[in-house]
Order: sequence, then structure tokens, then C-alpha cells
Amino acid sequence: MKLSHLVILLSTLLAAQPSLAQSASVTADERTVLSLAADSSKEVVQDRVVLTLSKEARGDDPKVLSDAVNKAINQVMASGKDNQKLELKNGTYNLWPQQDYDDNAKRTGKVTYVVNGEVIVSSQDLVEATRFVEQVSEHMTLSNIVFEMSTELRQSVESEIRAAAIQAFQAKARAVTREFGFDNYEIKQVRVDDSSMVQSPRPRLGVAKAAMVQSEDYSGPTLSAGKERVSVTVSGEIALY
Repeated sequence: MKLSHLVILLSTLLAAQPSLAQSASVTADERTVLSLAADSSKEVVQDRVVLTLSKEARGDDPKVLSDAVNKAINQVMASGKDNQKLELKNGTYNLWPQQDYDDNAKRTGKVTYVVNGEVIVSSQDLVEATRFVEQVSEHMTLSNIVFEMSTELRQSVESEIRAAAIQAFQAKARAVTREFGFDNYEIKQVRVDDSSMVQSPRPRLGVAKAAMVQSEDYSGPTLSAGKERVSVTVSGEIALY
């Protein structure tokens, strides 16, 4: 008889365990949950310049034109290949025909071919980049300038402000926990996002400016980097208890 009562008692306790676990889970899920976000940012001077050198040729024979453009590209690439302060790579390369028209806007039947090739020059040394542009100006013209942040600088800045953003998130979490009358909080989920925004227009050279590169008195463009704001945002949810 006693054994029968013991079996019944154990069965009752085992059946009650899932209910107890479910009750505890519901209690945890019913805690007050808040969404928070904090960020940190820093304005940084861009330390890398990307220059586009171009060569364009027009005429009746596309092969002759291509040879001329290819020769210019090869000369520029050869001039900079041993310079450790520069990074050179090929840019776009295009060949297309253009129909000629007379004064009455009618086709003359003559076709002119245009070939355009580019070399992209990148450097963190603005003085050396300027010197190189002047050195190869007889072969290719400067058609565009863009400033940006180097990977090394961006990673360094992001690491610095990421720590500040995390500290700001934690400080805000502690503050709202007290303000809502709770003692502690638990982070349910968190997300860290990096972003950047250029603070000044990217400089571009027009046709007239690019033409100056080939003039005899050209002494190189004055390069002045812009600024970029790097931001890190930490967002997430906290449970108060």
C-alpha cells in the first residue's frame, strides 16, 4: 500500500515539473524590455588620394588610335611601377565610332573613331602623387581626383569610437534601468553598425583644368584632402528586472 502511494506521488511530481519550468519561462519573458541606441563619431581628414589619368585619341583608323592609347598607358605604368609610394592599376578602356554630320545635321558618311583609356593612381603621399602627375603629363592627362580614407586609418578610427559607443550604450542602459525603478538589466540582443559620411565635396577636375596638365608651365595640381565623419552605432534590447 505504501509502495503504491509512493509511485503515485512520484508520478504527480514528475507531471508538475514541465508546468513549473513553463511558469519560470513566462516570468522571464514578461520582463520589461526596452530598445536603446547610442553612437559615437569622429571627423577625420582623408589621407588617401585617387587620381584618374586618361588618354583620348580620335581618327579614322581604330588600330592606330588603340596603339597610341596603349603606348601612353604602358609608359605611365612603367614610370610608376617601381615607386613604392604609388599604387597603379588600369581603369576603363573604351573604343566607339562617331558619325560625322554636316551643317544641316545630315550624315556625311564619314565615321570618326574615339579611343579612351585610363590609369588609376592611388597614394597616401599627396606630394609624391602630384609629382608623378606632372612627370607623366606628356603621356596622359589628369581627369579626376577623389579623396578617401585608407583602410588602416578607417579601422583605427572605428576601433576607437566603437569602444566609446559601447560605453555610451552601457551608460544609457544603467540610467534607464534606475529611472524605471529597476535594479538590474540584461542585454537581450545587441548590434554594432559602422558608417561614414563625406563632409566636403569630392574634388573633380573639369576639361579646362585637365588641359592645364599638359601646358608647359604646369607645376602639378594643389591637392587638399576633405574630411569624413566616421560613426559607430550600438543598438539593442535590454530586459529590466
